[in-house]
Amino acid sequence: MFITVIVRPGSLTNCRFYDNLAADRGGAIYSVAADPSQSMVNCTFTGNSAVLGGGAVYNDGSDPVVANCTFSGNSANGNGDAMTDLSGSSPRISNCIFWSDSSYSRSQVEQA
Repeated sequence: MFITVIVRPGSLTNCRFYDNLAADRGGAIYSVAADPSQSMVNCTFTGNSAVLGGGAVYNDGSDPVVANCTFSGNSANGNGDAMTDLSGSSPRISNCIFWSDSSYSRSQVEQA
């Protein structure tokens, strides 16, 4: 099952994303040209996976605030086991834990 969630502008707070799979990018979240006021705060990303990149989160032209989040056990066959940032994306990451994620590139956060 695939679910599309559009949040403009706004934030995801105290959310839990687990065991999601994307056949493309962004196992839990694929953020495209997001409003810079968007944020992910106190969220947990566990066991998510994506075939091409961004096991948990894939940012494409997006600059979200990512604060106090935990990323663990996420994977991607492509770039960025926890997060991939593409097309000038500059997420503002603070006070996050990246633990036991795995990908082909072996990076927790990939700036592509």
